[in-house]
Amino acid sequence: MSSFDDLLAVGDLRSDGLANEVVRIVSSQPELLPNLVDSLAANNPAARGHAADALEKIARSHPAPFLEFLSTISRQATSDEVPMVRWHLAMLLSHVSAFPQAVSIATSTLRKLLNDPSPFVRSWAITGLAINAQRRPSSTQAAIRDLSPLTKDPSPAVAKRAKTDLRALTDPKAQLPKSWIKT
Repeated sequence: MSSFDDLLAVGDLRSDGLANEVVRIVSSQPELLPNLVDSLAANNPAARGHAADALEKIARSHPAPFLEFLSTISRQATSDEVPMVRWHLAMLLSHVSAFPQAVSIATSTLRKLLNDPSPFVRSWAITGLAINAQRRPSSTQAAIRDLSPLTKDPSPAVAKRAKTDLRALTDPKAQLPKSWIKT
Protein backbone atom coordinates (compact mmCIF):
# COMPACT_ATOMS: atom_id res chain seq x y z
CA MET A 1 0.00 0.00 0.00
CA SER A 2 1.31 3.43 -0.97
CA SER A 3 1.49 6.17 1.61
CA PHE A 4 -1.03 8.10 -0.50
CA ASP A 5 -3.68 5.38 -0.89
CA ASP A 6 -5.89 6.45 2.02
CA LEU A 7 -5.77 10.11 1.02
CA LEU A 8 -6.52 9.30 -2.61
CA ALA A 9 -9.42 7.02 -1.67
CA VAL A 10 -11.40 10.02 -0.37
CA GLY A 11 -14.32 10.79 -2.67
CA ASP A 12 -15.56 8.78 -5.58
CA LEU A 13 -14.76 8.55 -9.27
CA ARG A 14 -17.13 11.41 -10.08
CA SER A 15 -14.80 13.85 -8.33
CA ASP A 16 -11.15 14.79 -8.11
CA GLY A 17 -11.21 13.72 -4.47
CA LEU A 18 -8.04 15.00 -2.82
CA ALA A 19 -5.93 14.71 -5.98
CA ASN A 20 -5.11 18.43 -6.00
CA GLU A 21 -3.87 18.25 -2.42
CA VAL A 22 -1.64 15.31 -3.38
CA VAL A 23 -0.34 17.34 -6.34
CA ARG A 24 0.69 20.12 -3.93
CA ILE A 25 2.41 17.63 -1.61
CA VAL A 26 4.36 15.86 -4.35
CA SER A 27 5.20 19.12 -6.13
CA SER A 28 6.82 20.41 -2.96
CA GLN A 29 8.44 17.03 -2.18
CA PRO A 30 9.35 15.44 -5.56
CA GLU A 31 11.02 12.51 -3.82
CA LEU A 32 7.47 11.28 -3.06
CA LEU A 33 6.64 10.76 -6.75
CA PRO A 34 7.40 7.01 -6.62
CA ASN A 35 4.88 6.67 -3.76
CA LEU A 36 2.24 8.36 -5.88
CA VAL A 37 3.05 6.10 -8.84
CA ASP A 38 2.65 3.13 -6.49
CA SER A 39 -0.93 4.28 -5.85
CA LEU A 40 -1.78 3.23 -9.40
CA ALA A 41 -1.80 -0.29 -7.95
CA ALA A 42 -4.16 0.54 -5.06
CA ASN A 43 -7.03 -1.86 -4.47
CA ASN A 44 -9.49 1.02 -4.26
CA PRO A 45 -10.64 2.20 -7.74
CA ALA A 46 -11.14 5.80 -6.52
CA ALA A 47 -7.59 5.87 -5.17
CA ARG A 48 -6.24 4.72 -8.55
CA GLY A 49 -8.38 7.26 -10.42
CA HIS A 50 -7.32 10.11 -8.18
CA ALA A 51 -3.68 8.97 -8.37
CA ALA A 52 -3.80 9.06 -12.17
CA ASP A 53 -5.40 12.52 -12.03
CA ALA A 54 -2.66 13.79 -9.69
CA LEU A 55 0.10 12.23 -11.78
CA GLU A 56 -1.23 13.82 -14.96
CA LYS A 57 -1.43 17.24 -13.31
CA ILE A 58 2.16 16.98 -12.07
CA ALA A 59 3.36 15.85 -15.51
CA ARG A 60 1.92 19.00 -17.09
CA SER A 61 4.73 21.08 -15.63
CA HIS A 62 7.30 18.43 -14.71
CA PRO A 63 7.18 15.57 -17.24
CA ALA A 64 10.85 14.50 -17.04
CA PRO A 65 10.62 12.51 -13.78
CA PHE A 66 7.98 10.29 -15.37
CA LEU A 67 10.43 8.82 -17.85
CA GLU A 68 11.56 6.23 -15.32
CA PHE A 69 7.95 5.10 -14.79
CA LEU A 70 6.95 4.77 -18.45
CA SER A 71 6.54 1.00 -18.44
CA THR A 72 4.31 1.13 -15.33
CA ILE A 73 2.25 3.98 -16.77
CA SER A 74 1.87 2.26 -20.12
CA ARG A 75 0.84 -1.03 -18.56
CA GLN A 76 -1.70 0.63 -16.27
CA ALA A 77 -3.06 2.81 -19.09
CA THR A 78 -3.94 -0.24 -21.12
CA SER A 79 -5.07 -2.59 -18.37
CA ASP A 80 -6.81 -0.72 -15.56
CA GLU A 81 -10.54 -1.37 -15.33
CA VAL A 82 -11.25 2.26 -14.39
CA PRO A 83 -11.67 4.60 -17.40
CA MET A 84 -10.60 7.61 -15.30
CA VAL A 85 -7.21 5.97 -14.76
CA ARG A 86 -6.80 5.21 -18.45
CA TRP A 87 -7.75 8.69 -19.73
CA HIS A 88 -5.54 10.54 -17.24
CA LEU A 89 -2.62 8.29 -18.15
CA ALA A 90 -3.31 8.91 -21.86
CA MET A 91 -3.06 12.62 -21.09
CA LEU A 92 0.15 12.06 -19.11
CA LEU A 93 1.67 10.17 -22.06
CA SER A 94 1.17 13.20 -24.28
CA HIS A 95 3.20 15.27 -21.79
CA VAL A 96 6.12 12.84 -21.61
CA SER A 97 6.16 12.30 -25.37
CA ALA A 98 7.99 15.64 -25.55
CA PHE A 99 11.11 13.60 -24.71
CA PRO A 100 12.61 11.55 -27.56
CA GLN A 101 13.19 8.52 -25.33
CA ALA A 102 9.46 8.40 -24.49
CA VAL A 103 8.02 8.74 -27.99
CA SER A 104 7.99 5.07 -28.90
CA ILE A 105 6.27 3.74 -25.78
CA ALA A 106 3.93 6.75 -25.52
CA THR A 107 2.86 6.46 -29.16
CA SER A 108 2.43 2.71 -28.98
CA THR A 109 0.29 2.99 -25.85
CA LEU A 110 -1.82 5.83 -27.25
CA ARG A 111 -2.44 3.78 -30.40
CA LYS A 112 -3.71 0.89 -28.28
CA LEU A 113 -6.00 3.29 -26.42
CA LEU A 114 -7.67 4.31 -29.69
CA ASN A 115 -9.60 1.03 -29.33
CA ASP A 116 -10.53 1.53 -25.69
CA PRO A 117 -14.19 0.94 -24.79
CA SER A 118 -14.41 4.38 -23.13
CA PRO A 119 -15.03 7.38 -25.39
CA PHE A 120 -13.14 9.57 -22.90
CA VAL A 121 -10.05 7.39 -23.20
CA ARG A 122 -10.29 7.30 -27.01
CA SER A 123 -10.67 11.09 -27.08
CA TRP A 124 -7.54 11.71 -25.03
CA ALA A 125 -5.58 9.11 -27.00
CA ILE A 126 -6.55 10.92 -30.22
CA THR A 127 -5.38 14.25 -28.84
CA GLY A 128 -2.18 12.73 -27.45
CA LEU A 129 -1.26 11.37 -30.87
CA ALA A 130 -2.09 14.70 -32.51
CA ILE A 131 0.06 16.61 -30.01
CA ASN A 132 2.90 14.16 -30.61
CA ALA A 133 2.55 14.59 -34.39
CA GLN A 134 2.64 18.37 -34.06
CA ARG A 135 5.86 18.08 -32.07
CA ARG A 136 7.34 15.62 -34.56
CA PRO A 137 6.18 16.32 -38.10
CA SER A 138 7.80 13.07 -39.25
CA SER A 139 5.01 11.22 -37.40
CA THR A 140 2.16 13.23 -38.92
CA GLN A 141 1.28 10.75 -41.67
CA ALA A 142 1.15 7.86 -39.19
CA ALA A 143 -1.09 9.90 -36.88
CA ILE A 144 -3.40 10.78 -39.78
CA ARG A 145 -3.61 7.08 -40.69
CA ASP A 146 -4.34 6.13 -37.07
CA LEU A 147 -6.93 8.84 -36.45
CA SER A 148 -8.85 8.75 -39.73
CA PRO A 149 -11.00 5.70 -38.87
CA LEU A 150 -12.14 7.43 -35.69
CA THR A 151 -13.97 10.12 -37.66
CA LYS A 152 -16.69 7.46 -37.95
CA ASP A 153 -16.57 6.46 -34.27
CA PRO A 154 -19.96 5.54 -32.75
CA SER A 155 -19.42 8.28 -30.17
CA PRO A 156 -20.17 11.68 -31.73
CA ALA A 157 -17.72 13.32 -29.32
CA VAL A 158 -14.90 10.98 -30.37
CA ALA A 159 -15.70 11.43 -34.08
CA LYS A 160 -15.70 15.22 -33.66
CA ARG A 161 -12.40 15.15 -31.78
CA ALA A 162 -10.81 13.00 -34.48
CA LYS A 163 -12.04 15.38 -37.21
CA THR A 164 -10.81 18.43 -35.29
CA ASP A 165 -7.40 16.88 -34.64
CA LEU A 166 -7.06 15.73 -38.25
CA ARG A 167 -7.86 19.24 -39.43
CA ALA A 168 -5.12 20.58 -37.14
CA LEU A 169 -2.67 18.09 -38.62
CA THR A 170 -3.54 18.77 -42.27
CA ASP A 171 -4.40 22.48 -42.38
CA PRO A 172 -1.56 24.82 -41.41
CA LYS A 173 -4.11 27.45 -40.33
CA ALA A 174 -5.99 25.10 -37.99
CA GLN A 175 -4.94 24.47 -34.41
CA LEU A 176 -5.87 22.08 -31.67
CA PRO A 177 -8.29 23.71 -29.23
CA LYS A 178 -6.34 25.19 -26.32
CA SER A 179 -8.56 23.36 -23.83
CA TRP A 180 -7.29 20.05 -25.21
CA ILE A 181 -3.66 20.92 -24.50
CA LYS A 182 -3.23 20.66 -20.75
CA THR A 183 -0.20 22.60 -19.59
